[in-house]
Parts: sequence; C-alpha cells; structure tokens
Amino acid sequence: MRLTGWAPRRVRIAPALVAVVMVVTVSCSACSTTSTVPSAHAVARSTRPPRTCAGQSAGRTLARCAGTAYFATAGAGVSAMDLADGRVSWHRGLPLPYELALAISVSGCRSTGYILAARGINGPSALIPFSVVSGDMGVPIPFAGSPGAVAISWPEEMAYVANSGNLVGLVAAPPEDSVTPVDLRLRRALRPVAVGGDPGGITLAPGTSTLLVSLLGPESLVPISTRSRTVGVPIRIPTPSDQVGQTVPGPVTVDGTDGVALVGNLQEDLGQPAAVLNVVDLKSRRTEAAIPLGGRYRGSGELISVPGERSVVDVGAGLVTIVSLSTRSATATVPGFGVAAGPGGRTLYVEQHGPGSAARLVSISAASGMVERTIAPLPATSGALAVGPWRT
Repeated sequence: MRLTGWAPRRVRIAPALVAVVMVVTVSCSACSTTSTVPSAHAVARSTRPPRTCAGQSAGRTLARCAGTAYFATAGAGVSAMDLADGRVSWHRGLPLPYELALAISVSGCRSTGYILAARGINGPSALIPFSVVSGDMGVPIPFAGSPGAVAISWPEEMAYVANSGNLVGLVAAPPEDSVTPVDLRLRRALRPVAVGGDPGGITLAPGTSTLLVSLLGPESLVPISTRSRTVGVPIRIPTPSDQVGQTVPGPVTVDGTDGVALVGNLQEDLGQPAAVLNVVDLKSRRTEAAIPLGGRYRGSGELISVPGERSVVDVGAGLVTIVSLSTRSATATVPGFGVAAGPGGRTLYVEQHGPGSAARLVSISAASGMVERTIAPLPATSGALAVGPWRT
C-alpha cells in the first residue's frame, strides 16, 4: 500500500518509502492441511505445517514450480494469486473498523498468516489472523500504538511491532518510541518496550533471540532480547564526513553468512537520503564502509536478504536495487515497487508499474536483473508482495 503526502513533524518521510515496509510472505496453494476455517478462533490455531511444502532453504533442490503471492490493495483488501497461471484465487476485505493493511506475514507452510492493520493513522491498530488458503479473517488482536513495521518469531509465535508514529502519517500522529510485543498464542499485546527514539525498521536476527530496531534519533541500531525484553546498548550509525546526503536509519535486515546488519536510509524533511546501505558488523558492534547504491536512489522502503546468495534487495521510490555482499556493490537496478525472493534466491518476483494504471508481476534473474517472464497483470493499487514456499 502506498500513501501520499508527508508526515508533519521533524521527520518528514515519504510514506511511499515507509508504508512499503509491508512485509508480505506467502504459502503455496496446495500446501495447507485444511481448506476452510470453521471459526475465527480456528484461524488462529491452524498452524500445523503441511507435508507437501518446502521452505526457501530447500530451493536449490526444487524444480520450477509455483506458489502463491499475497498482496494488499488500497481498498482495504488482501488478495492471493496463484503464480502458476496468474489467477487470483481469493480476495477479502479487512474486518471493521480497520482500513489500512500495513503488512502481511506468513511463514513456512503454516496455514495462518497475520495482517498488520490500522484504522487511519490515529485510529486503533491490530494484528489480524487469516487463512492463507481461503482468506477467512479471524478475530483481530488489538494493541495501542501507531505501527510502522512488524517482525514475527514463528517458533515462539510472538510478533514485535515497531511503533513509528508520525513516520507513516498523512496527518499529525503522536511521536512513538517503543516496540510492542504481541503474544499470538494468548492473543494479546504485552507491555511496550521503550527504545529511546523513533523506530525506522525492525527485524529478527536469524538463529538468535535478538531483535534489531533502527532509530532515527539518535541514528543507531538497538538490540532487544526477545527473552527478557530488555534493550541493549545502541550501536551508533554515524554519517561519514565524505558522505553526500543524510543518514536516516530505516528498513533493516540481517545477512547471517556475513554476520552483518544492513540498514537503509529514509527520506527526511524532503531532503536527500545518502545513496548507500549502512553496514553494521554485529560481532564487533562497529559500522563498516557503506555500500553505494547509485545516483537514482531516493530512499529505502524495504530491505530483503536473499537466502543462499549473499545478496540484499533494496526497494524504494519505484526502484529495485540488487546488492552483492561479496563485492559490496550494486549489481543491477530495475523498476519495481514490491519484491520477493524465490527458492534459493535465484529468481526475484517484482511488482512493476507501467504508464497510467498498468501494473504487472514479473520474475527476474537475481543475478542480472533481466526479466524472465511476465506472470500476470496486477491492480495498480497493489502493495508489497512475496512468494513461496514451494511444492516438492
């Protein structure tokens, strides 16, 4: 979902860059153990992994096979598309009073996903469970705060919502400086964790019990223990003296192979974000040389770590930039608003907008950025997307 306008406070960030923090993951259409959801509570409990699915890590052993893409539309809806034939298998509206689908999360082969939703900017917020097979919505799990992004720990069934406040606003919203844990089993929000600044992005470090939250002020990356919910010592992200543009920490992701966090820059006060990815060594807790992204860069809205490929995809302002961590350089830039990595990371799925209301979903090579095939047209108002897991 892409909003228009600018946030009104000290930090004025293009909502096209922030709202696209929508993290949308997917499940293959034949992978669920159930095809219908008899009740709202059954939606929340239907999380047994089906036997016919394979996750991203098994991608290199899989043939070219199709999954399902999930995407949000501006009309408060969520749709599922079969990637084999481009057919939309279902579309569902959000339960009242929620109007905005900010993020969609589905992991592995679980048959229940979650939508991060809000009623406008100052209205109530919630995580809404839904069936990835039928789209049936469960009872929302409400929480206080103005959400900007969410990270979910699926083994523990815990969600962590970064309350970004005015960073995603069309109108004035109160400043936020916290992360709200949400227990998905108990279906309730827990006490917010104060992080000491405006959160710009959030992610879970793979294989650890650590959340990483980027802060706009002071510019830093803050670790949070998911076990004790205590905040660690911030890692400052300074602006190098020779850097052109501003360091405004936003979306964050982690590459486990290199042991680094990658942090994109948001657009601030209608100014120029530095055209780089900030790199933080998580072991030494020091910043490394930033990775240049090129002159067309106008800020990050989403960062995706591509499994098995030592690469990261930066999405923002209508550009998709593929970044190699081996060479610490951008290898390809293509038009696009939403991206998802296929199995093994060899293929990326990209939402592209053409002239007028035209939009399409294409697959591209993760190495060269060349279009491999056009899958289907998309609604011009579609939001971020992702694909997988895959049938064996």
